[in-house]
Amino acid sequence: MAGAHYLGALEDPKSGIRDIRRTLMGFVNQGKHPLGQFGCLFCNTAREGNAMGAEGVAQAVTAHFARVERAYRGTLERALAVGETAIKRSQLRAAARSLLATHMGMLVMVRAGQSKATLRDAADRALAAIEQ
Repeated sequence: MAGAHYLGALEDPKSGIRDIRRTLMGFVNQGKHPLGQFGCLFCNTAREGNAMGAEGVAQAVTAHFARVERAYRGTLERALAVGETAIKRSQLRAAARSLLATHMGMLVMVRAGQSKATLRDAADRALAAIEQ
């Protein structure tokens, strides 16, 4: 459920920079959303599951992180194709991984009750790196 909520727009074949912006800025207002605190399950599972050596848990977390990275990379590729970003093709993987880190970090920050201003700063910085 949370994956579809957070990644649905990014996995759409018509997604673009506006969808990355909407996703990241959505975290800024997440505390007011009915889905509230979704998303931290993977963060907590990554930390605790890997510490316990649970191979299946580690595989599920890795698969989820790969899905998030693919969603951002696909969106960046489409944005590059239509001139929405100046990122070079050779930088797409690194940019997608940076957005993955921002995405997961923002979920943790929401869960920790960080201010909207803090979340907005994180989103704005990530967007500045990809917007033209």
